[in-house]
Amino acid sequence: MSAPNIILRNMSPAELLAVRELELLVQPDDPWSLTIFSDCLRVGYPAWVLMAEDVLVGFSILMFAAGEAHLLNIAIQPTWQGQGLAKRLVRAMMDFSQQKGCTRIYLEVRPSNTRAIKLYEHLGFQYDGVRPDYYITSTGREDALLYSHDLTPVS
Repeated sequence: MSAPNIILRNMSPAELLAVRELELLVQPDDPWSLTIFSDCLRVGYPAWVLMAEDVLVGFSILMFAAGEAHLLNIAIQPTWQGQGLAKRLVRAMMDFSQQKGCTRIYLEVRPSNTRAIKLYEHLGFQYDGVRPDYYITSTGREDALLYSHDLTPVS
């Protein structure tokens, strides 16, 4: 049996329940609510899904402000991790942000999420600092590491 074709496309309101279920799976301590996801779509934040046929395998949401992009949320189904899907999604967000005129993209990541940190650094993101006590955990709070990537076209 061959691997399914993975499609990257805009998120639709019909997929919000599946997106929320994935969020609950990967962020059980402090997941976004269905309302937050719905509000992101309502206000027009760029949001994408990765689909394997009719199965949601990942999603991402961006926000633009003052010529900069902020990666607000990204997730890949645990059973689909390690196959380059997060890299594909982040690169697509970087390209889209650059096309929209953004000169920089920012994100926060948990220090405990070493796989994501490795991916971001591999893609050229630079460490910018710490946001203390940013994330809620089952045992208290966790800092966020702030990373950014220059999107200025090379001439």
